[in-house]
Amino acid sequence: MKQTINLENAYKILRKCPVVEIEGRLLEIQLYDLEADPSNEFLSLSWIEKDEQSNEVNIIITFTEGDNKKCAIDGNVITLKSSEDKEDEDLTLYTPLFTEQISE
Repeated sequence: MKQTINLENAYKILRKCPVVEIEGRLLEIQLYDLEADPSNEFLSLSWIEKDEQSNEVNIIITFTEGDNKKCAIDGNVITLKSSEDKEDEDLTLYTPLFTEQISE
């Protein structure tokens, strides 16, 4: 069921998810402090792709507080607006299955 949540609640959820999936890639998130500043980038995702000439290209997607005052969440997918092109990006959230090591 799709819900709208505020940035503070989205941030709390993201803090529990060390890894997200975007465009078929599993990525570690880089989460920064919230500062109550619309231009503050609170989240970035990055990866390396190869272009047509096989050169490595760094891809970075950032998310600012002002663009994400309200976010949509549906199950384990949160939708945030990227700061560069203002496109909605669906992030599939992954949380650790176990918080403690299981011993036999």
